[in-house]
Amino acid sequence: MILVAVGVGTTVVNLAGNKIIADHAKKQITDRHGHHDVEYEKHCQVANSTTAELESLGHKQQAALDDVLPRMKAFAERNERQLRILAREIVDGGDAPTNRKIDASPDISGPGAVPSALAGVGSAVAGNWLSGAAYVAVAKFATASTGAAINTLSGAAARNAILAAIGGGAKAAGGGGIAAGVLRLNVITAIPAAALTVGLMIKSKSDADKAVAKYDVDVKKAIATYKHRNTLLRGVDRRVDELRDVLAGLVSQAGEALRHLEATEREPGGFNLDNDNHAHRLQTALLVAKGVGDIATATVVNPDLTLDPNGEYLVVKYRNYNPEQANG
Repeated sequence: MILVAVGVGTTVVNLAGNKIIADHAKKQITDRHGHHDVEYEKHCQVANSTTAELESLGHKQQAALDDVLPRMKAFAERNERQLRILAREIVDGGDAPTNRKIDASPDISGPGAVPSALAGVGSAVAGNWLSGAAYVAVAKFATASTGAAINTLSGAAARNAILAAIGGGAKAAGGGGIAAGVLRLNVITAIPAAALTVGLMIKSKSDADKAVAKYDVDVKKAIATYKHRNTLLRGVDRRVDELRDVLAGLVSQAGEALRHLEATEREPGGFNLDNDNHAHRLQTALLVAKGVGDIATATVVNPDLTLDPNGEYLVVKYRNYNPEQANG
């Protein structure tokens, strides 16, 4: 009865201790994941906003291509005899860059179950294991007070002989007998079992701390990545604004240049490339139309969220664009 009580007692303590350790670790991991989710949600909002801006720019780029270049092409075709080579060089239109959605996948998954390092935090029934080992060892190697090997006995005779042997031998032979065997077996069980229970709980705490620490590192790394991406995305937003403004200016200039160019067809004799004024209008329209094509097909951002360097060049080139200076 005492033997059972010791085994159960150490098991209960071990189970209770490990549950406290595991619950505390789960709470720490859940808290950290909650912090991660807040930062990830912020990142998603930034990414979704940038995606919307890129898609809006894409619509404007495609509209510019569909509006300006076909008009330039149509003019060249109407005046094919004078502009035969030019008609072949002017494209029918174009396509704005695609794949504008920003990937905002999380860098870590949800906490789910406690990390695998905590999976081993379980109960260790140390008392039962130790008492069983002592019992089996005596049964295998000791002899009863009658001189017979205990491993040749069975039933109550074997059990009493084992306990008497553990107690120092039969009382008739000067030993402590069965009662002393029970007491000693419980001492053998209780002291190491209690020590093992504490040791296993310390190991469980260490494993839990390592699991929490690793998850903490993962969360901090993920949050740092989100913040870095947010910085890059703010740069993308600024580039989108620049390209949108430059494109709007070029489309306006192109519309005016094309109206002036198309007006030459309504003059007596129609468009004449040998007319310096007509040639100048053609050159202006071509330069601005090329600018529209360049900006409308410009790639804004690379897959790693860095800005495409050609975009900056185009912004500088076509901001406040003056085709007269380009002509010169």
